[in-house]
Amino acid sequence: MLWVLQMKENEIQKILKEWEPHGAKRIAVENFLGSMDDITEETRMGTKANLMMDANLYRWNWATCMAITEGIEKSYADNKERQ
Repeated sequence: MLWVLQMKENEIQKILKEWEPHGAKRIAVENFLGSMDDITEETRMGTKANLMMDANLYRWNWATCMAITEGIEKSYADNKERQ
């Protein structure tokens, strides 16, 4: 389990390295992606809907939303590969 959390943290940091220069909010990205479970076909759209609701509520900028979207898609792709 620790390995999975470490891998998740490494992926989040890679995403932040790419998107922070464009204005992504570190805390928002870390909190959203850090709280996600593995994304499956069944949960993918719900997670994106949750992103849209949070983005409107907290007034996240484009770069923050793109960073989180990248994390959602990465989690979905990784989960699909393991199946």
